[in-house]
Amino acid sequence: MSPLDLITGGGLLAIVIFSIATYVRVDKQIGRVYQRLDEKASELKSETVKKEVCEVVHKNVDTRLERIEEQTECVPKIKAGIDLLLQKNGIK
Repeated sequence: MSPLDLITGGGLLAIVIFSIATYVRVDKQIGRVYQRLDEKASELKSETVKKEVCEVVHKNVDTRLERIEEQTECVPKIKAGIDLLLQKNGIK
């Protein structure tokens, strides 16, 4: 065996070892990325609400606001009536 064969064999062995080490390191990094994506996806699922639920809630809120507007619509008329009574009685 010549020294050139040893150098060539050693070089090939170094390339193979480097390739395996790079593959293992990159595989761990890719695995971590997927793990983080899974964590974020589960966080988003817990923080968000389905669209149908939002629509129901908004419809209920709109209905309540309409009822409140109907019930408070007469308040300015009542105030005007009270002001008129106070003026007739000499109270401002």
